[in-house]
Amino acid sequence: MSGGHRPHSSNTHLRNYAAWLEDHRSSTKGLGSGSSNLDTSFVPRNDALVYIKRHAAPLITALFPDLRYAPATQDVVHNCSIGLAILLSIGKGEYIADFVQSQRLYDEHLPFLEQPYSFPRPPSKRDHFYEDFYDAQWEFCAHIFKRGHGLDLKLPKQTILPIIEKVRIDRRSTSIINRISIHEAHDELHDDQELQAGHAFGGQTYVMKTYRGKEAQAMYDTEVAAFKHIINARADENFVRFYGGFRHGTSLSIILEYANVGTLDSYFVKVRPPTKSDEIRQFWINLCNVLEGIYGLHGIPADVSLDFPATRGWHQDIKPSNILALHGSGSRACDVRFKVCDLGLSHFRLSNSYTGNPHDADVGGTREYGAPECVRPDGHSPDLNRAVGQSVDVWSFGCICLEAACWLIGDHAGLIAFRESRRHETEQKRHRHSDIRCFHDGSNLLLCVQEMINSVQQEATERDDHLTYAIVEQVKRMLVAADNRPTTHELVFDVRELLRGVSTTPRRRNTAHSSSNIDDMFSSGSSRPGRDPQFDSSSGTYGSAIEESPATSTSPSFPPIPTPRPRRHPTNRLSQVPIWSQAAAWTWYNEVKAAQRLREYPPPLPHKQHFQEMGKRDIVFLVDDVKSMAPHWKQVTETVTLLAYLLKGSDKNGMDLYFSTSPPGERPENASNSSDLARTLRARSHALQESSDISLRLAEILTECRKKMSRCPMLSPGVPAPGWPFLSRKPKPMNIYVLTDGIWREHADPFSPIDHLVQTMRNTHYEPRHIGIQFVSFGNEPEGLEKMQQLDDNDAWRDKYNPSDVVDTEPYGGNVIKMVVGGIEKTFDNNENGSVPTHSLDQPG
Repeated sequence: MSGGHRPHSSNTHLRNYAAWLEDHRSSTKGLGSGSSNLDTSFVPRNDALVYIKRHAAPLITALFPDLRYAPATQDVVHNCSIGLAILLSIGKGEYIADFVQSQRLYDEHLPFLEQPYSFPRPPSKRDHFYEDFYDAQWEFCAHIFKRGHGLDLKLPKQTILPIIEKVRIDRRSTSIINRISIHEAHDELHDDQELQAGHAFGGQTYVMKTYRGKEAQAMYDTEVAAFKHIINARADENFVRFYGGFRHGTSLSIILEYANVGTLDSYFVKVRPPTKSDEIRQFWINLCNVLEGIYGLHGIPADVSLDFPATRGWHQDIKPSNILALHGSGSRACDVRFKVCDLGLSHFRLSNSYTGNPHDADVGGTREYGAPECVRPDGHSPDLNRAVGQSVDVWSFGCICLEAACWLIGDHAGLIAFRESRRHETEQKRHRHSDIRCFHDGSNLLLCVQEMINSVQQEATERDDHLTYAIVEQVKRMLVAADNRPTTHELVFDVRELLRGVSTTPRRRNTAHSSSNIDDMFSSGSSRPGRDPQFDSSSGTYGSAIEESPATSTSPSFPPIPTPRPRRHPTNRLSQVPIWSQAAAWTWYNEVKAAQRLREYPPPLPHKQHFQEMGKRDIVFLVDDVKSMAPHWKQVTETVTLLAYLLKGSDKNGMDLYFSTSPPGERPENASNSSDLARTLRARSHALQESSDISLRLAEILTECRKKMSRCPMLSPGVPAPGWPFLSRKPKPMNIYVLTDGIWREHADPFSPIDHLVQTMRNTHYEPRHIGIQFVSFGNEPEGLEKMQQLDDNDAWRDKYNPSDVVDTEPYGGNVIKMVVGGIEKTFDNNENGSVPTHSLDQPG
């Protein structure tokens, strides 16, 4: 600067400022880099702004005796108040005139990480003006915690965190948990409306989780990434609120919502169980928010067809200490919110309908509430060579629900007794594993767990607590082998209905009985205390049979966890064939597409268990592209579009589309999604031929299948023949969908290629369902329909080896389930109940 005058330090206003600054230094302490104690002085931003605003005029007068060189007071107050406070602290107040002349030096740019080009240069090179300013600025530029301003910040190591209170809550092997208070002038994580409305459950108190140990970086990265995922997916409502993470020197921390009640464990200790029905219902609604949170973390279900990859995650550490209880503005003990926390062990994978359910290496997680597939034989180290998936969270949540039901029935003392009984039984089985107090012995449910399920349901019945009984019914679905557990997608829809009072009997896989409301559970003929659906140990599900218990029995029995085994070809055990019309299927399809456009979770696939019968197999469409099919071409396109959408997850190599009039040897159209096939069909509508011999193209497809089976014969179904060198050479199963009106050339003979296929399957001992041929008929030409019916009814293809043959026929507009699996599933073959005999159903809308 020029023309200025350095004031004498004896100036009253400057001495007053120095005294004010010393007072703040002694009374206001925050957290500095590399320190775990609140021992670093800082000046709250608002205090500095208020002081400068009140004393700017006399300070400027003291700094500039010659007012011709003095900056305007309002310029200093509006733009450079903090700058003046810093300059005064290092005895350089006169340079404020240079600061107000350069916007780059205004307060909004503080702190300076590098020397600005316009920063004033002192006359002497020995004067380390910028270095002094740089060191002094941090005291006045404590970090401001702002909501939405960076979820993963890298703070300069000199930054002071304005944390004015810090109390340790927990110390873990991987982190230290502290309850903190942030100085109100630096806390912008809540707005006033949230605080007044009671939506900020912890008020202006927070939790700071600081990672430690050699895995600190990995744990921090994982948890921050997990919170980013659930926030981006708008699924964060049922997770503890995440305000952001930051790297501060060598420290890695995140700021979280403070749970003013504590964990679910502490809630069970502090709160007496509710006894009124409305309070019990509210408790279960609140606890099932945890399931909603897990559902959001798991992402769009893997069995929902997607044309784009979606992120799917899972927690693998669901336990009571990782569920937080937050009390809001209500007066009742049940007026709490339960939220999921601690995502440090979570997994995330990009997958779609082609990649199936995501899996990842076992990283440990909860032992007490862990699933059988996560057992650690040595009791400590996770098996990184073992893959686990989302179903581990379903098991853990089932364990928590059972403990919650135990608490409701027996208070905290009953819960402690249940945990002690698990500890005692698992200690007796240490030879199997060392996961003390878990719910299984490595393969089966503990006896004490089965007894607790029975006791809770019996007591709930005596108390007329229908809801708790129904929740435990859901628990039974969760505490089974991994392959047989429901997805959170299925559970959420069932539990939502249950809590609304719509349904109390879970929609179990392969079950024929259901209930429309909670009271129906106790009516005759329904699942009720003293009766339990028969358990099918081969599939881990409940069948439709109801077995009466002896008159002296007071509670239903609960079976052990079935031993997991390959489920290559699960059979359909339904006593009645379900019907899903093409009109209903199109309604579902349109709802899925609408949900995808809105980035919402799509509705679940109805009758999903039947479509799962398909497994992984090649999908082939053979379309009869002749002029007699022209009146039906729109329906042909719609049918292929719908079937391809349902089936694209089965064939990750893409589905093949053949035309009956194509030249021999012409390669089929291959596509991974239904839209591409629909475009090809629409283009083909302008090139329909006069007639076709469907048998030529069918023979070409089936001859290739026969060659592959002959090269790789089986000793018996599923068992390779001796000398078969490469297991990977086994041909994939295949489904062929033939769309035709049956009006073929006079000498067309589709019987012969199918007959040759059946003979080859018998000779090579392939499973009956290895190849399935489904004719989808169009039009009402009697001769054409009769030809296809003869193919379906050909008894020459039925024998003890293959009682269902390989051919099925279904009209366009009929039962979509039968249309998809009729060629391989004997339940649908020649079953009148499985058809919707009409050609008049069109796509809605």
